[in-house]
Amino acid sequence: MLQKVEIPSAGKVLSREQKAFNKLLKNNEDLKIAIERQKKESVEAERLYLLYISPIQHQLFEILLKQLAALDFAYDSFKFSKKIKSRLEDRILEYISNFEMFPESAENDFLQKMEAKYLGLNEELSEETNEMAREMFKQAFGIDPGDDFDFNPQNPESAQRIQELIEEKLGNEKKQKTKPKSKLAQAAEDNLKKSLRQLYTGLVKKLHPDSEQDEKLKLEKTEAMKIVTEAYEKNDLPKLLSLQLQYGILGEDKLETLAKDELAVYVKILKKQYNELREEYVAQYRFGIGSVGTEREAKARAKEMKKSFEYENDLLRILQTEPGVKDFLRFS
Repeated sequence: MLQKVEIPSAGKVLSREQKAFNKLLKNNEDLKIAIERQKKESVEAERLYLLYISPIQHQLFEILLKQLAALDFAYDSFKFSKKIKSRLEDRILEYISNFEMFPESAENDFLQKMEAKYLGLNEELSEETNEMAREMFKQAFGIDPGDDFDFNPQNPESAQRIQELIEEKLGNEKKQKTKPKSKLAQAAEDNLKKSLRQLYTGLVKKLHPDSEQDEKLKLEKTEAMKIVTEAYEKNDLPKLLSLQLQYGILGEDKLETLAKDELAVYVKILKKQYNELREEYVAQYRFGIGSVGTEREAKARAKEMKKSFEYENDLLRILQTEPGVKDFLRFS
């Protein structure tokens, strides 16, 4: 079995750079493990969501659509006072906004018709409003769309043109900001490539399977070399450093022989990677589907959602009549 060496312990008095190096290397490896665990949990949560939650959610979506249709019919057909009609319109608008939580709402034709009807999305902008919108756009983005441009974001062609103007502006700004690398930046990049090559070469000498006679060790070294090669191809300096420590190439005694400036470069790179990993970890935690982490939780949530079906179906029957709609508006 290949001998693996742990990250240096506090056996000797280390310099500040050496302590920072050891701590960052360990923290980065811990974060990588945590992120991979989160990804696996997210995949499982999505599977459970699609299996148990999504079908129930879709049924609820259909019931709410029917309720909205009943309210729309009541708005057009029943003889309500202006006050009641105004309240009904408010409730319809609430319904429309609540549909945003359902993924299938974006492509639903009926919902788009309701949005157009009650939010006025298909109304043409007045020339005065159009001119004001053009001026605001010009001030915000520094782009003059032209006096003949119909500035209606709800019109697909107009919206596409707006997007093109913004992308063109951003593209031009990016080109202007792009500068040739300074000598210092180029030197730092060259040093990184050199460090990657040195670490990779040291690992190849230690782990190349062709140098091993024992078949079992040869197989282990073959697998280890796959990890080394992948890290090198990804320019993953922290991973190569970790592997050097793991296989005893860069032990505590070797760490002490590194030049202070070389060690400082490693620390800087590890800090950068730590910050990137931390951001990824926080993003995974914040946006993961954590509410259905286990099958038991998913089933319980689906059961709770099913309980609302009876109430929603009763409400749908109430909304079929004029008195029912009035009662709904009175008590909701």
